[in-house]
Amino acid sequence: MKNKEKVIRLLFLSDHLGYSKGVTHGATTYFLNVLHLLPTAGIDLRVCFLRNRHTVAEKLEERGIFPMFLDRGKWDPRALSDLVKLIKKHDINMVHAAGMKGILLGRTACRICGCKFIMHLHDTSVPGPLFRFLHRSMAGWTDRCLAISKAVGELARSEFGLHSEQVIVLYNGIDLGKAANPSLQAREKIRRKFAIPEDSPVVGVVGRLSPEKGQEVLISEIPRLLTTHPKAILLLVGDGPTRLKCESLAAELGIIHAIRFCGHRTDIPDILAAIDVLAIPSLKEGLSFSAIEAMASGRPVAAFRVGGLPELIDQEQTGLLAPEHDAPGLVDQIRRLLDDEILAARIVVSARAFACKFSVTSHVESLLDIYQAVLSESQVGERNAR
Repeated sequence: MKNKEKVIRLLFLSDHLGYSKGVTHGATTYFLNVLHLLPTAGIDLRVCFLRNRHTVAEKLEERGIFPMFLDRGKWDPRALSDLVKLIKKHDINMVHAAGMKGILLGRTACRICGCKFIMHLHDTSVPGPLFRFLHRSMAGWTDRCLAISKAVGELARSEFGLHSEQVIVLYNGIDLGKAANPSLQAREKIRRKFAIPEDSPVVGVVGRLSPEKGQEVLISEIPRLLTTHPKAILLLVGDGPTRLKCESLAAELGIIHAIRFCGHRTDIPDILAAIDVLAIPSLKEGLSFSAIEAMASGRPVAAFRVGGLPELIDQEQTGLLAPEHDAPGLVDQIRRLLDDEILAARIVVSARAFACKFSVTSHVESLLDIYQAVLSESQVGERNAR
């Protein structure tokens, strides 16, 4: 009976799998990289999303993961009773939750059902006053908080009211082999598809088109880049709410010829093979999957010094950083990588070696250790009472 209790019957819970029109986010990549490895490691797994079905579900199903979608709106109170029923039906003894709503409901359901609770913070978003109050009020109902970077871990303590012993920094893992292996003639294929001359230096940005990702900030400085690199092309990969604004800004600045809007793409290794520099103009960033993928694929990275990015980018060793919100400074760093072949080559070598630390296999091994440690502890309520 004692051994049976150590079997992890896990409910992995999140707000949603992705955004409308097939648009994804960093957490989507995490789900695709990690979830299918848990059952093979002995986890009795159920996966649940509060919102409606997303097209990415097909990719999970191809990997043997069949998620449930509650199809509940943001403020639908029935989601809590759904979760309680789910936990009881499958005799769940641990919930691993992400997303603001997923964390709140997961905590509450675990409190009702008496099972373990792990929250996972994937970004540096600060909750609004109501959510901040609720999260801080429920901080004691948390067995562990997984933070994807030290910056996110600091946020867990300052904004979510968690104690240091509750917070563990667990960097994301990626499929290093996939990132470093584009398809045959990927560079030529992608450049041909988007009408990019072979002699054009290409700066890529990969990410959802949204205000915090900073695409508009970089677009505003492309005229400066073109004064020294008139053939340069900015390749914007992703879709989202600011796409029209980005297109309008490019037209207003008269640089539409220098920008390619690629929309949502699933062939990121091929995209990385086609560019010369990856730029990350994010104004907020928990860690950045695209930075790690670029490092693994041998593409130098230039970014703002925000969030968890300084934990990835050691200046002039694994990439280049510009001061936060300093758009001209970011363009200067991009120029350095385009012009200084020796610097770029040195960074590529160091960054590739550094990226090896982010193996998804190592990530899952660490995650399993955390699950086992949490399951072996007394209930969070009992610990708080002592």
